Amino acid sequence: MEVAAFNRAMGVVVLWITTVLLRQHKLTEETVRRKEHEKQIILDSVPAMIWYRDKDNRILRANKSAAKSIGRSVEEVEGKRTEELFPAEAAQSYADDLEVINTGKPKFGVIEPYQVASGEKRWVQADKIPYRNQNGATDGVIVCAVDITDCVRAEEALRKAQDELELRVQERTSELRRTIDLLKREDVERRRAENAFRTSLSYFQTFMDNSPVVAFVKDQEGRYVYTNRQWEQIFHKTSGEMIGKTDAELWPSETAKQLRENDRAVFAAGRSVELEETVPTPDGIPHTWVVFKFVLRGPSERRLLGGVALDITERKRAEEALRESEAFKKRILENSPDCIKVLDMEGRLLFMNKGGQQLMEICDIASLLNSQWIDFWKGEDKQKASAAVEVARAGGVGRFIGFCPTAAGKPRWWDVLLTPLFDASGTPDRLLSISRDITERKGAEEALRISEEQLRLALEERERLSQDLHDNIIQTIYAIGMELEECQHFMTEDETVAIKKLRHAVTQLNLVIRDVRNYIVAEEPVRINAVRLARAMNGAHSLRFRISLDPLAASQLTTEETKHVLSIAREAMSNSLRHSGARTGVVSLQMEHGVLRLMVEDSGMGFDPQALEARGQGLRNIAARAEKLGARCRVTSEHGRGTRILIDIPKEQVHASASD
Repeated sequence: MEVAAFNRAMGVVVLWITTVLLRQHKLTEETVRRKEHEKQIILDSVPAMIWYRDKDNRILRANKSAAKSIGRSVEEVEGKRTEELFPAEAAQSYADDLEVINTGKPKFGVIEPYQVASGEKRWVQADKIPYRNQNGATDGVIVCAVDITDCVRAEEALRKAQDELELRVQERTSELRRTIDLLKREDVERRRAENAFRTSLSYFQTFMDNSPVVAFVKDQEGRYVYTNRQWEQIFHKTSGEMIGKTDAELWPSETAKQLRENDRAVFAAGRSVELEETVPTPDGIPHTWVVFKFVLRGPSERRLLGGVALDITERKRAEEALRESEAFKKRILENSPDCIKVLDMEGRLLFMNKGGQQLMEICDIASLLNSQWIDFWKGEDKQKASAAVEVARAGGVGRFIGFCPTAAGKPRWWDVLLTPLFDASGTPDRLLSISRDITERKGAEEALRISEEQLRLALEERERLSQDLHDNIIQTIYAIGMELEECQHFMTEDETVAIKKLRHAVTQLNLVIRDVRNYIVAEEPVRINAVRLARAMNGAHSLRFRISLDPLAASQLTTEETKHVLSIAREAMSNSLRHSGARTGVVSLQMEHGVLRLMVEDSGMGFDPQALEARGQGLRNIAARAEKLGARCRVTSEHGRGTRILIDIPKEQVHASASD
């Protein structure tokens, strides 16, 4: 401020000198030029900016300081209008000039902005004095200005002090009074600044003491000059115990050496540095800290090192655990025997593990990335894959078994599981697909199915053979045996009858041989017509059963159905012959009340159908064949009143297959 006052005083002096020189109009031309030159030297020697402008706002004179302030030479400035040099500020400046010219009164302490060639905006404080000609009329204005940009940019309190100083300058008080007032205001500002500093320091101390980070300040020799409360709490030392100590006095030698090297590097760099340091806590456990170190300027430009540190030990442990977890997951993916894929929510392939690529025989996975995963499947399996994706997108678990060949065309069956992957908010953002190769299992299952089917067919064939042998071959042979026994009686009584029965027995044996041959070579028996059915029934038990056969009803039977009906009739007739003791019986095949009814009845001794001993192989075979015909089987019998077996085949079932 003293410099500014001095500059203004010098400006006034120069102006006075200039005015005196201008009034020396009686000097010779040589003297005038010399004086002009001297005046220019004087003007250029003054550090203040001096302008002389006329009523038209044209610059008639300027010293070097004025021209230099806008990045021009004196020659480039003189003769120019103000608006050519200061287009933005010219109007207000010209208004002040006109006020001085019109009133004839000077203006002091006028604050004017201007823009230099670099584009920077600066401020000057100008004193404007009217310039009068020989007649005493005001022709222009002399401006003496000093750059006060630093003052304008200072604190508000300092600007107020500058304003007060300018007011006193305008009142033309003495230099001493201005100096005293300035010192007083500076003292007030200093006290205010000190109070503000103390308040700011208090705020800073409170902030740092309640901060979760450790804060410290060291001097260039590494001695601690400040630590905050968090530092004291963590390291169990008070600020008084720390101040003046070095790292070598606090930590193990290796730790102290590393800290000191880091401090020196920060001092050398002269800028903020972020680094990690390992410092043990009082329990001896090393902790990792992320530390921000920077250079501070202390009193008398003394350099200090400030630092704030945050304990990241747990974070480092978590990062290490995460790395181990990621490595573990990677090992699982790389060594998994399954094909593991990651899809986006639209079902596009984003990732496939190496094991999956090997299973699928994929050489270039990059060519398949971002392609639709469901397009890997065909037909019904593609529909299953699409449905599984929709289930997983909805947050569920989709699963299916499908066929998908490898890239080399090898057939593969897969057991596929799709499940959503959730982001941090719990929203599904990707899909995980795990496909397990079950080709061998499917092959084993198919082989097992075929084996089971073959076994089932073999057992059914065995059951059928057992039933046919029991109901046809054995019963026929038994009947033939009965006839041969009768031949023994007729051999002595009636040889003709005996021969007839022998021939019939031979014929029946030939039929049995033919049927056995058919079973052996697995040929289908010839279709049995109604006449043969009647002949077989009557021939097997001649003179014992009365046959009542409706040819139309018999004609509706298929070959297989006829075999079952014939077998049931033979079994029932054989049972009557062997167990009933009856001499007469009836075998009937008629259409009655919408059903085809087979009836075998005798007048023998009867039996209890519910008794276990009565449930022999013969009755079980009859019931089984009736079931295959889809027929209803009823057995009624009473002791001493004979036995009746009824087989009712519904009319709509007459043509049903009974080949089982």
